[in-house]
Amino acid sequence: MKSLWIVAQYRSAARNQVVLFGVGFCLLVWAFGNPSTIRFWRNFYTGPIEASPDYLGRITNVDTVDRYWAVLEGKRAVELGLRNVSVKKVMGVETDRRISNLYFALEVGDRWLIVKGEKELSVHVKGPLIPLTADLRRRLFSDPEMQKLESSFYPFYLSDSDLRVEGYWRIGLAILAFGVLLYFGLPATKRFAHPELIPELQSMGDTGMLEELSQR
Repeated sequence: MKSLWIVAQYRSAARNQVVLFGVGFCLLVWAFGNPSTIRFWRNFYTGPIEASPDYLGRITNVDTVDRYWAVLEGKRAVELGLRNVSVKKVMGVETDRRISNLYFALEVGDRWLIVKGEKELSVHVKGPLIPLTADLRRRLFSDPEMQKLESSFYPFYLSDSDLRVEGYWRIGLAILAFGVLLYFGLPATKRFAHPELIPELQSMGDTGMLEELSQR
């Protein structure tokens, strides 16, 4: 009876771990295989497209355009006075404050492209094209004078960053996640499929039970 109880407990625990392993594996596959992720990897492998004013002008929805990682050169860059500031606090007291990035307008063709840069203006930029969020639009065009000029801006902005860095991070995390799944999932699968290998049963020397389990 004790042997049967041990088998039931181990198989139940192993079954739960196998289910978690399957769910985790499916989520990992989905994370790499859903449409938005496939679009990301396509841009990651093909590299940035040289975006001309004509190419930017044809984009109606940047969320669906196939090539959204762009490299381009504008005529001139104008600071918009909008910056993101990072504040460091220790025990609730501010100890450091620095500009994490700034937004500027880059003249591309006969329109302006908003660029989220690091610390300085540049007419040479590279990065993913991203839709303007409601908050960013409010911050940029809350002034009446800027509202009059909103139609002269592209309805998206460029984040001046390297998409490949994000891709390498994703690959590293995926390898780590897959390794964790294998580390815990394979032993659980083995215990569920071959309960006769349960150490507690072997140490008890229940040969009859082991023979019966090995034949199942």
